[in-house]
Amino acid sequence: PPPPPPPPPPAAAATAVEAQAGGAVADAAGVATGAAHEDSHVTTELRIGLQLWLGKVATFQQVDVVHQMYTWFQHASAEEVGKAMKDLLKADPSSGWSTCAIEDENCECPSGKIRYGHVEKRWLDKKIGEPKFWCSLGNFGGQDVAVGMLKQCQCWQELDTEIAINALSKIAEASHRSDSFGKYFWSALTSPFKWASLALSRRAQQAATLPDAVAEQPIAGELWQRLHQLERWMSTNATHEQLALVAIVYKWLENTGQRAKIGVALSKAAASHIARNLPLCEDGKPVDAKRCPGFGQNLCRAGCSRKPPLESVREQVGGRIPRSDLCKPGVVLEPLWSCDRATARVPSQDHAHAQPQHVLDKSVEMMCENEQMRDQMAVYLDCEFLQPYLKWTTDESEWLEEADVTYV
Repeated sequence: PPPPPPPPPPAAAATAVEAQAGGAVADAAGVATGAAHEDSHVTTELRIGLQLWLGKVATFQQVDVVHQMYTWFQHASAEEVGKAMKDLLKADPSSGWSTCAIEDENCECPSGKIRYGHVEKRWLDKKIGEPKFWCSLGNFGGQDVAVGMLKQCQCWQELDTEIAINALSKIAEASHRSDSFGKYFWSALTSPFKWASLALSRRAQQAATLPDAVAEQPIAGELWQRLHQLERWMSTNATHEQLALVAIVYKWLENTGQRAKIGVALSKAAASHIARNLPLCEDGKPVDAKRCPGFGQNLCRAGCSRKPPLESVREQVGGRIPRSDLCKPGVVLEPLWSCDRATARVPSQDHAHAQPQHVLDKSVEMMCENEQMRDQMAVYLDCEFLQPYLKWTTDESEWLEEADVTYV
């Protein structure tokens, strides 16, 4: 049976809802405005569908894309985001294609615009005159665009609020009818913290049940914290308009699978809004968002650094600087090794580290001969780390015997 409706809002809130009901409400994709307030049951289904997808299906990369939307909403209204989303969807011709059938199945496509093929190969387009169509090689002229691979049919429907909400409503309804996880959610709408902990626990441990005490356990790891933050926001503070916009992104991700492309598009679109509210660094100046990833969405230490960009630092001329003279006042970067052998800090020929130095030099020999690549070979010491550098290296050799290296 369908879940019971949520309790009516307080009198003051009800008055505000009634006042809004006759006004213009922005469509989730900024496509149109409506004249009625959305039914609260639809909003509830949006909350459930999105959180079930995040908690049970979405990859961390997809979670990161959705978190970009959350960050965007901290700096812009749903109406502003919706207008920008409309332009983004128009700019992506693949946003409206969704799978309607696997090969040798029936495809239901109200628009009649179908394509047949494989995502890693190519597609054959066809316009049909009726909403149902048999997805088969024969109906596309027998032309096999992906030999030996299972092909599919996709239907084109312009991605809008209704399509996205319907997709998430099906997830919510199916989970309510058949999944104890979904049933738990319906009974826990008033306890979003418990819900978020349950979703995270299920993803991390694949546990069938969750004691109430787990809700109080901390969640380690930035990605898990980000997921936890999203699910708490969706179950409590997110408005219907914001949820509908996130639903658009969910369907966009599901349709295209182009997580990186969508993430970059959202980051660029949000950059101008985020730039209006950039935090200040300790020196009272705003963060330089260009020096951080995500077009300002992901702030970083480098954003508050006033050091010159690495590409503007020129190689040292005139021989190696003695170790005692490294990082004098006002110096932020010191060259350690480059294609210029006169300034590179290398061990002497009779040192045991001369052999790995020789291997390094030979491995980049051709790149050092290339004028366009030689500058990219330079390695610098950040002077903030001068003391540990001097501690672990010696006057005889500035190679390390052993080190754990993290590449980001």
